[in-house]
Amino acid sequence: MTMPKLLNNTQIKYLAAFFMLLDHLALIVLPEQNLIYFFLRSIGRLAAPIFFWGISEGAWHTKNEKKYLVKILIFALAFQLIYMQVLWESINLINIFLSYKNIFFTLALGLAAIIVIKKNPDSNVLMLISIVLFPILGQIINVDYGWYGVLTIILFYIFRKDNLKLIIAIILANAGHFLFNIGKLPLIWNSIQLLSILSLFIIFLYNGERGKGSKYFFYVFYPAH
Repeated sequence: MTMPKLLNNTQIKYLAAFFMLLDHLALIVLPEQNLIYFFLRSIGRLAAPIFFWGISEGAWHTKNEKKYLVKILIFALAFQLIYMQVLWESINLINIFLSYKNIFFTLALGLAAIIVIKKNPDSNVLMLISIVLFPILGQIINVDYGWYGVLTIILFYIFRKDNLKLIIAIILANAGHFLFNIGKLPLIWNSIQLLSILSLFIIFLYNGERGKGSKYFFYVFYPAH
């Protein structure tokens, strides 16, 4: 079955921003045992994979990978300092290293892995090293979504042209995430993360076009809202 190509890159990412907004509104406004709360938080699981796909798609098209990576890192560091200030933490190099890292660090690690793969298309060894090393590094430095987030970005890039393999890879990554977090997360929240697989139905609507809109909207929206 072929999905109709209805949405451009910008429209897909606007949908992700909307899903994330619903998710966080529920988190802040609604009581946790509310049915609407559960429904909106479930919808929110679709957001992160779409942004992960977006960074891999950007890596595929960019002509200057280094500039792209530096831009992501600048946003990562800037927003990390803001978060730490808001949380009233002492801002120093040790706390920056040990603290929970915002999602831009996840994007940066995934992008760095993709750059290694992109620059060495004929090296299966470097691809394998990147698939293993960068997710582990993400887990060690405590980025948002940990190893799972970094790995998902890489998988979107590697299987960009093969939807069937991508579906299998994303399912396996989510199964691994579920097993990894047994006993660490409440079962219900560990389970609804599996709904992130459904984001593929939206991503497969991509028509290959960039679309119009401010590219910096998505960089600012996540921390600002």
